[in-house]
This record gives sequence, C-alpha cells and structure tokens, in this order.
Amino acid sequence: RQPAAYCGVVGLKPTYGLLSRRGLVAYASSLDVVAPIGARVQDCALALSALVGKDPLDETQEHGNRLEGLTGLSSRLGLGVAGRKIGLLVEGLSDRNHPDINTSVERCAEILRAQGGLVEYCHLNQLEEALAAYYILAPSEASSNLSRFDGLRYGPCSPTDNLDRLYTQNRSSGFGKEVKRRILMGTFCLSTGYYEAYYGKALGQQAALQSELSTLFSRFDLLLLPTTPDVAPPMGTAQDPMKMVLGDIYTVLANLAGIPAISVPSGLSQGLPMGVQLMAPHGHEESLLSAAEVLEAAIGPLDCPL
Repeated sequence: RQPAAYCGVVGLKPTYGLLSRRGLVAYASSLDVVAPIGARVQDCALALSALVGKDPLDETQEHGNRLEGLTGLSSRLGLGVAGRKIGLLVEGLSDRNHPDINTSVERCAEILRAQGGLVEYCHLNQLEEALAAYYILAPSEASSNLSRFDGLRYGPCSPTDNLDRLYTQNRSSGFGKEVKRRILMGTFCLSTGYYEAYYGKALGQQAALQSELSTLFSRFDLLLLPTTPDVAPPMGTAQDPMKMVLGDIYTVLANLAGIPAISVPSGLSQGLPMGVQLMAPHGHEESLLSAAEVLEAAIGPLDCPL
C-alpha cells in the first residue's frame, strides 16, 4: 500500500488466504497476499471479485462460503459508513509524520463523521514493536524462500567452470542492494544461536499485535490511520534505506495481523500524493471498500503533475 499512496492510486490488501497465491514467487510466505492496485476503489473491487475462487492447489487459501459471497462485490458497494464505529489511531498522528499527513488524516476523519460514522480516538501500543517484528519475520522468510534459487533457471547466468562460483556469481549479479540486505538480515536471524533470540521473539510480538487488534475490533468496525508517515519523494531522489524502512510503520500492521486494509488518495502536499489507510477485521472487505468509497467521493481525483 505504500507505493499506492506515493502514486496517488488505490491499493487493496485482502485478508490473508482469501486469494490463491499459486504461481507467485514467494517472498514471506506467512505474509504474502495478492493485492489489487487501481485508479479507483471500484477498480480494486472488480479485481477482487475476479480473483476470488477456490484453488485446491493452494493450501494456505481460505475455503468457505465467503468466497462465493465476494462474487459481484463491486455492484454491492455504497453501504456508506452511517452508524459504523471507526477508531482513529492516536499513534498514527505522530509528530514524526509530515504535518500534511496528519492534516489529511484528520480531514478524512471529519468526512467520515459527516457521513454518519462514529469516529473516536483509540490507541495501539504495539506500533513500534510491530515494525521491528516485521523486519525480522519478512527477511527471515525471504532468506529461506530465495535460497531455493540457484541462478540457473531464472535471471542472469554467466558460465564458469566452478559450481560454487557459478551460484555465487549469478545470485550476486541478480539481486540488488536492498534484496541482498534483507537476505543477509534474514539469514542471520535464522542462524544457529539467534533463531529464538530474534525470530522466536518476533513471532511472540506478532501474536501480541494480533491480540491487541482483535481487542480494538471488538469496539470498532474500522480503523483509520496514515498509509505512510511522509509524502511521496520527488522522482529520482536518493532515499535513505532506514527512512524507507520507517516508511512501512503503518502498513506492516495489516500484514502481520492478516487483516484487510486499503489505501486511498487523501490529497496533495506540494503537488505530491498522500494516502490514508483503513483497516477492517478478517473477512470484512465489503465494509472496508464501502468506507473507502466515501472518502474517495469526498476527496475527488488528485490533480498530480506529470
């Protein structure tokens, strides 16, 4: 959803296991989902309806009546937010955010209130810890998954007479700096003597986050927060790797919890797009998309410069 916010488009992350992932190259298997991106909320609803279907060859996919219930989803939106309880995360209005991000989130809260939504402030204590847990779990699973690629079938292949050199040479030339950084971090976290200290603790932190979000969703139908803490960077500018990591602080929550979330454009800051995020409990894509339509209709299309 971070790229969606930076590009001024809509990004939908469905419930984990809703859509089949067969045919995808695995990154982090416990987190990966197929996620539509579109110009409008309706585009993502149409894509979701088209992608839903039982796949007996994907053991992680959800099987049940809800799959059929999402067919034709795009024609059933428009439920609005009247009477919906919406939690506005106080931690999402951090003073570390770009000021325009906080302003846009508060504006979206007012839009939802004006349409009958019952918006209240709420707290999420696990925000900082969730980001740390994600950057242990995801690289660890990526390291394990990508270790299966030897550079012979996919990617650049440079011939050599030494098998070990062939693997090293081809994998080194096929991965960029950020990919290598994550693989190395994940390999370290899974190494002997560090598995429990890092990966095990991250799993415990993930469980704590899921528990806290479950408690919040016993009070609220939706949660409102930024998609990113900053506005889109100008094209071609170099980005600090640590700043890029911190830019995921709000989007990793839905990934770790396996819940659906959506990013919708929330305005412009000096001509560059911003995004706001809504999260819902497991399986509540319909109410999520309906609320996103309310924001989209009020904010209107962004007039982004080319």
